Amino acid sequence: MKKKVFVWMIVFLLVVSGGCATMKDKTRVQTYIQNGQNYESQGNLVQALKQFKLALTVDPRDKEAIERSNRLEKKMHVLAEENYRQGLKLRNKGKYELARRKFSKTLELQPDHSGALRAIRFRKQVHWEKFIVHTIKPGESLSTVADIYYGDYKKFPIIAEFNNMSDATKVTVGQKIKVPEIAGPLSFPNKQNVEAECVKISDSIGMEQKIKQEQVGIIGKDEGREESVEQVQCQAAIAKFIKALNVNPDDKIVLANLSSTYFRYGIILFEKKDYQEAEKKFKASYRYNNNCRKCQDYIKRSRETYKKIHYNRGLSNFGKQQLPEAIREWKLVYVVDSKYKEVEENIKKAKSLLERLEQIKSGLHEPQTE
Repeated sequence: MKKKVFVWMIVFLLVVSGGCATMKDKTRVQTYIQNGQNYESQGNLVQALKQFKLALTVDPRDKEAIERSNRLEKKMHVLAEENYRQGLKLRNKGKYELARRKFSKTLELQPDHSGALRAIRFRKQVHWEKFIVHTIKPGESLSTVADIYYGDYKKFPIIAEFNNMSDATKVTVGQKIKVPEIAGPLSFPNKQNVEAECVKISDSIGMEQKIKQEQVGIIGKDEGREESVEQVQCQAAIAKFIKALNVNPDDKIVLANLSSTYFRYGIILFEKKDYQEAEKKFKASYRYNNNCRKCQDYIKRSRETYKKIHYNRGLSNFGKQQLPEAIREWKLVYVVDSKYKEVEENIKKAKSLLERLEQIKSGLHEPQTE
């Protein structure tokens, strides 16, 4: 008799704890959804989508979270395309800074947008050994200068890029513009307005030294301090390298340093066992250096480690009869990879057992008949 009472007491406690955890999950889902709605009303679509996705980590089948997530993803895709097309138009008009902002907005809404990535990273790269200096006269534009020296006004972007201009439409009388020599000799229509000069391609070496100095000053110092400080240093370095890319998107030295800094950031997060964030940083590193094999390796390692840890935690919780916790851990795996091992089947089993316990709980509350 005492054994039966003891068994029923254990079952009762499991049912009560399971029921509380289920209600807690529903509350968390609603909190995430409400946060997402607030962010969306403020125009912060990226954070809104993140909140809806977090709701799905708690309950992957929540209809409201699924509907809001799908709707917002479609909306962000449309907005990304609109910003990308606007960026192309601005770039064709020579308004490079405004165009970059549109491309950056595109990537904010859709980080894997191939067109925007190419637009920011791979502007046409031309190596020039010589250039001349032209003084802008009244009525002249950059298109006029291109027509004078190249015989084609459409080549004004070459001059704009060489002069690191953010807006090719804005030139002033008396302004000195460097016109790089491309295929064939340049014509000198008015020698009074032209100064012949030479520039070596090795100018990029100066940029390399500058970037290395920034790296030493930002990343190299204080290596013995806490990792959180090193993270801040990586963030500062990344910001500086991105700023340098805004001046010259094709600078291979800056691209290489940016990739290596993202990789280092990923290693810091990996060692802190923040595997999802580490994976993002390794992907960013690979985005700026497609030849980075170690980036690919760590992307895979981060994802696989994340899935393994949470899957095993689920098994451990299940073995301890902590069913809600087990389900929560397995859901984290399911969102990343629904085919991972037996995660889907395990979730079903755990939920089924919880339902049976709830039925037992309901039976305990029914009036006893003699």
